[in-house]
Amino acid sequence: MLNKSIYETELIVLDIETTGISPEKGARIVEIAAIKIKKGLKLDTKNTFHSLINPLVPIPYSAYRVHRISDDLVKNAPTFEEVFPEFLSFADTPVIVGQNISFDYRFLQHHAQKHQYNFKDNILIDTINLTKRIAPNLKRYNLDSLIQYFGIEHILEVDHRHRATFDVFATAIIFIKSIEILERLNPDLKIIDLI
Repeated sequence: MLNKSIYETELIVLDIETTGISPEKGARIVEIAAIKIKKGLKLDTKNTFHSLINPLVPIPYSAYRVHRISDDLVKNAPTFEEVFPEFLSFADTPVIVGQNISFDYRFLQHHAQKHQYNFKDNILIDTINLTKRIAPNLKRYNLDSLIQYFGIEHILEVDHRHRATFDVFATAIIFIKSIEILERLNPDLKIIDLI
């Protein structure tokens, strides 16, 4: 799998929003979104996954301030246990891409284990690492900086920033644009070159 061309691989781009930064200290997932990138590096905007998640605990104001997901917004949403099997069915690829993907993946692993779901290990590709290769002199590599660097503000709904669907769509575009640039340097780009 690692020696497979990125163009011969289907993958998903993932983003979650949470109640805090540490699942080990009780932080929970409040939103999850994913989008598929088909073979040939084609963004499949009709093949997406999204759900708010009721964390069954109050959302701290510090988290609400970032993503604007309130207790009221998630009170009728499904729980992680209800959402995760559907997400697993959607995420049927060994490769997951994300902005600071280890953060999101750690949450999924932690809560999957907690609820006794079988969550296989995936190959993770982080857009932060990719863009550091392309633009080593950027001051910041957060999503806002990368949106600006790639000049994609005009195709994104800015008022939804820090919501999982917006972030996953922006990350997918950044990933594809990064691959296109990296491919000029290495026309035979493989998955192993990206992790």
